[in-house]
Formats: sequence, C-alpha cells, structure tokens
Amino acid sequence: MTALYVEQEKGASAAAYNLPIRWCKLLYYGLDALYLEHSQVQLYGCLIAQGARSALRLHNARASLVQTTVYSVLPELQLRRGPLIRLERPEMSDRNTLLVQNSIVWGDREEEIALTRVDSDAGNVLFTHSILPLSDSDMRMRIVGEGASNSAPRLTNPLGGDFKLQPQSPAVGLGQKGLAPLGGGRDMLGFPFEQPAVHGGVPNAGAYAN
Repeated sequence: MTALYVEQEKGASAAAYNLPIRWCKLLYYGLDALYLEHSQVQLYGCLIAQGARSALRLHNARASLVQTTVYSVLPELQLRRGPLIRLERPEMSDRNTLLVQNSIVWGDREEEIALTRVDSDAGNVLFTHSILPLSDSDMRMRIVGEGASNSAPRLTNPLGGDFKLQPQSPAVGLGQKGLAPLGGGRDMLGFPFEQPAVHGGVPNAGAYAN
C-alpha cells in the first residue's frame, strides 16, 4: 500500500495549504511511498528508501525536498517497478512543482526521474546541490541547477539499513548553507547540518549530517 497519501480538499488550491514533514522515515514500502494529489508538501531531513515503487509521485501537486535522501538499490530478485520520482501529466489549469535542494536521489534504474514535458519546459522543476541519478548529458538540462552531481553517493551500508555517508562520499560538503527551517537545522539523529568546524559550516547533501 501507499505509505503516505496527501490530497487537498476538493476545489482548493494546492498553494492554500502547505504540509511540513520533518525527520520522517519511509522504508521498504510496497507501493508509492509518498503520493501527492492537489497538495503541497515540504520534506526536511527525511529518508525514503528501498521501496517497491516510486518514492515520490506528484499529480497536480507541489513538493520541496531539503536535506532528504531518496534511495533505492534492491537485490536483483526484488526489481522495483516505477521511477523514484514521477510527475504525472497535470490537468490543464494546474502544474506540478518540484524543488530538490541539499538532497540525494539515487536508484538502480535507467530512468529514475520521470517528468512531464509541460513541467520541465515551464521551469517548475529544479535540483540544486544534490546527488542525482542522471547521465552526463541529462545533467545539462535546465532542471539541474548549481552544485549538482551525478556521482554515486557512497552510503555506508544501504542494504543493511545504514544510509549515512561514507567519508569519501561526493555528498560530503555538497550542500548549500542557510536552508534550515525555523526550529530545524539538525538531522534525525540530532546532529546539526551546518557545523562551523566541518567544511566551514557547509552541510552535506542528504538526510544525515555526519
């Protein structure tokens, strides 16, 4: 089943209500992890991993991911169905909007980010300071902003449930400062993302500070 389904009240604008989700784990989900329909969600410090279908699915919805890890590399006999992120064809009067910052999006399929032409051409999708599962040519698309990398994130032991970064991970020090929400700024283990003694306070990409 879908782990979390968010739908706006019928007839209301997606911008009318914004649901913040912080320090959330959605692991080993059977269908879509997070399905947004006519709604708006902000994820901060979240981990969505090792599911059977899409981690994030948008239908006429808006989502922002900051300091979040979306990861799914499964054993060969458990092939996943669907991309990690799917933006469905919007209705005539609406658009999907997706902003990903200081995050890791990584999987084992050829196409992990499925966008509609309407959304990508309209400039409603942007990835910055994040690890992305894109080819070198796709990294030149307008949806990819500054600070993005398509190098493998090098997590500690994702098959064993440890999604923290290895010391040599390209996500170390990849983030952008100043994106913490009010009352936030820490990962789900309580460590601050911006540590002055480490990389001058520049945060890592992904859900874990250390």
